[in-house]
Amino acid sequence: MTFHTIKLLLLFFSANTLLQAQSQRVLHQTFEVNGIEEIHLDLYGEVELIPWAGAQIMSETQVRLEGAPPHVLKFFIEEKERYKIEGVLGPDYFVLQSVDKTRPQIIYKSNECYEEVKIRLFIPEEFEISEDGKVLRRKL
Repeated sequence: MTFHTIKLLLLFFSANTLLQAQSQRVLHQTFEVNGIEEIHLDLYGEVELIPWAGAQIMSETQVRLEGAPPHVLKFFIEEKERYKIEGVLGPDYFVLQSVDKTRPQIIYKSNECYEEVKIRLFIPEEFEISEDGKVLRRKL
């Protein structure tokens, strides 16, 4: 084999590995908050709260998975609901909570995958955010 052929093979295998090694998706969900006075947040990981003019709460979950092909991320999104947020009506408040609160390390073909999850919640402007960022109350 010539040096040029070896370089092409290495480039091909490197590009193929890089293309399969990283997957990312952005997931959106909306939650009705009409008539709700208080919302408790029980979400896994770091959450950025952003006031907006909308009448609903909208979540934007950005997921990046390195070390596994796209079908692995798709499996964790669709089958395991690893990044899903659900709304639960409590006795006198509404709870937004992560369906999966444990999130063990993802391993693909004996390799640990790097996972990065960022959640942004767009909160209607008529809600105040508590100092700890865990409770939202409708402004009086």
